[in-house]
Amino acid sequence: MKKGGLRIDGDHKAAFNHFMENSTLEKIGNGSNGLIFRSTLLPHRTSKYTHADAYQYGNNVKELIVKFVFLKPTRLPNLRPGESKEDRKYRRVNVKLDVGPTPPNRSDVHKSFVEATEDEFIEEVNIQTDIYMKTNSYLNPICPAIVYSDIIHDPLTFISTLRPTSLAEENVIQGLRDAATRKVFQKIGIIGMESATGYERAGDFVRKNRGDRNTVNMIYNIMRLLLIRLALETGYTHGDFHGSNIMLNANRRQFGERFGSPIILDFGLAKKLTVPQLATIRDFYKNHEHQKIIRKLCQIGRKDNVGLIFGAEYTGYHWACNTSPDRALDNIINISIDQLILNEATKKEAIIQKFDALHRADVKIPLLPLNKNVRNSMFNGLLHIKYRRTTESNAKTRAITRTQKLHRLLPTLLEEEDERNSWETLPFHSAKSRSKSRSKSRSRSKSNLWYNPSHAVFGEG
Repeated sequence: MKKGGLRIDGDHKAAFNHFMENSTLEKIGNGSNGLIFRSTLLPHRTSKYTHADAYQYGNNVKELIVKFVFLKPTRLPNLRPGESKEDRKYRRVNVKLDVGPTPPNRSDVHKSFVEATEDEFIEEVNIQTDIYMKTNSYLNPICPAIVYSDIIHDPLTFISTLRPTSLAEENVIQGLRDAATRKVFQKIGIIGMESATGYERAGDFVRKNRGDRNTVNMIYNIMRLLLIRLALETGYTHGDFHGSNIMLNANRRQFGERFGSPIILDFGLAKKLTVPQLATIRDFYKNHEHQKIIRKLCQIGRKDNVGLIFGAEYTGYHWACNTSPDRALDNIINISIDQLILNEATKKEAIIQKFDALHRADVKIPLLPLNKNVRNSMFNGLLHIKYRRTTESNAKTRAITRTQKLHRLLPTLLEEEDERNSWETLPFHSAKSRSKSRSKSRSRSKSNLWYNPSHAVFGEG
């Protein structure tokens, strides 16, 4: 069985539980509605996952990314005094996370999270899966594939089975255990994502290279390009693109630089771009105005309608949402991103040639870019939670106005008019079909609705 960039030996639920039972957890970030961990397999333990991405094809998987999402109770609590329904929708839960020396001189940190509903959790899973499928043609997607997702209705029992990496993680897990005991949250959504081997948070790379301005600028430009790709290739804006939600791999030189193959995590605040917004972004991209795209995404903001520009210098968005445009600096950024795009295209060509050679040796290895059938086969059974692609609902169909119905009839009216006037040119019509068509024509002639081809409008006769 294959799930995203991994091959799974056996049932996906059993494979995930086996991995969690034989691994340790390290917190790598705070999501909008939960915590993100790196799960690392213990030494001498076996994994039921095998890599199937462009860089580690066939290797044993030793790390996963796991997100815990705090979920609202099925029945919403009563409104507090002075609280509106909208406030209750974004009511936060406080979890005490003792993370040691970070931040400085503070060990007891009460972190607040917005609880998600089950529907919002499933929507986040669906958005990430949709983004993965749309960007995986070269086995180098811009987000990890989800290998397992589920809703845990007994979070205390689940948390009690977790194994921390260090004392700091032990304190974090103890904070979760205490919160679950006090029923601060009653359910947890679990999202298990494919391997994080070799990845570090972009924010950590920036801190390590703070004295090297060229390296820091390059990292920021790679992050900018990732957001541009996300918008153009999928039609989404992430909304929460701070340095802990973007990860880079120092071992993958996708852009001909020291860092490459960026991925983005945590789609709890992602939102779909409107058609006009996407059209504007495409126009900017055609004109190589990449910095304008980033500013546009900052203006669009997050799903919870929180702006990203106000006070950006005090948040994790300062690298992108700079409110003071500088033409000279923008030109430098635009040229740098254009160079990254060229370098990525060269690397992509090398990956294609690599997989051509692998395919000749073993036809089970796919050719790149992946065709639609292969990508769809990767999609089948990808999630534990049922995934349903959205289609036009019956309610929308019923809401079509009378004018829209008339316009829908337009091709039919034209076709019937041609049939009535051109029988000698259509010898394949049967007598029965001609009789039926004449009957329709007679019925139409009695109506006061007529079509004037010269004016292409409906009128009254």
